[in-house]
Amino acid sequence: MRSEYALINSEFNAFLFASVGEEANGVELSVLSALTRLGLDPWAEAARLSGLTKPKAVQALSGILDRFSELPPAADIAAVSGRLANLLPKPSGQIVGKHLVAPGKLPQVGFWVICLLSLVALSVTWLLNLQQ
Repeated sequence: MRSEYALINSEFNAFLFASVGEEANGVELSVLSALTRLGLDPWAEAARLSGLTKPKAVQALSGILDRFSELPPAADIAAVSGRLANLLPKPSGQIVGKHLVAPGKLPQVGFWVICLLSLVALSVTWLLNLQQ
């Protein structure tokens, strides 16, 4: 399992399990629960947010939390977003699509180039053998 999806060792745990606030029924709401209820992939969203600058992450979190109707209206979305943005890890790789890619593990372009070159080499060998 990739590290960002492993709950025990995930670099996103501090962020995902942080409290967004208290729901109207008195239950603490975690970032993980809030993102899931909005239909977002919590780990992918955490990876995306961690790749942003802090002001951009705060702005993005504010937009996400504004859509979350189960928080009491008195919640200060900007303050909560700022607190949560501080819990995001510094990016240790680059974001490709929706996923954080660890350094040295760029998308499998190298793998496919090697496969293509191998296929070309095998085709040339086969054609040369056919001509003999």
